[in-house]
Formats: sequence, C-alpha cells, structure tokens
Amino acid sequence: MIARRSTREWTDHTENDPGITLLELLAYAADFVSYYQDEIAAEARLATRRRYASVLVALVVVGLWRCRRSGHTDGDRSE
Repeated sequence: MIARRSTREWTDHTENDPGITLLELLAYAADFVSYYQDEIAAEARLATRRRYASVLVALVVVGLWRCRRSGHTDGDRSE
C-alpha cells in the first residue's frame, strides 16, 4: 500500500518482490527486538519486586526481634 503511493514504477507487490521481502524481514527483526525488550523489562521488574519483598521481610523480622528483645508483645501493651 505504501509502495503504491510512493512510486508508480513499483508494479510487483507480491511476496516474491525483493523490496517486499526486505520490508517483511525488517518488520520481523523489529518484532524480535521488541519481544526481547519486553522480556528484559519484565525480568527487571521481577528482580525489583523480589528485592522489595526481601527488604520487607527483613524489616518485619528485625521488628519482631526488637519487640521480643524489649519484652513487648501486642497483648502486653497498655494504652
């Protein structure tokens, strides 16, 4: 469709045309690169979430340890 508008001399619009073949090859390569970019981004988000979860678990453990060390529990507090 783009080829028809850009030049009148291009008459072969089938898959056998070298121009169409190159255009499809470039589209395939761009799709391939886009897929891997999405995979890398998803892996980075997953690693960040794992790190965040690990920090939260560490904070909870340290908080519980400090409460037990000081002798405070939720049932013993008087407000």
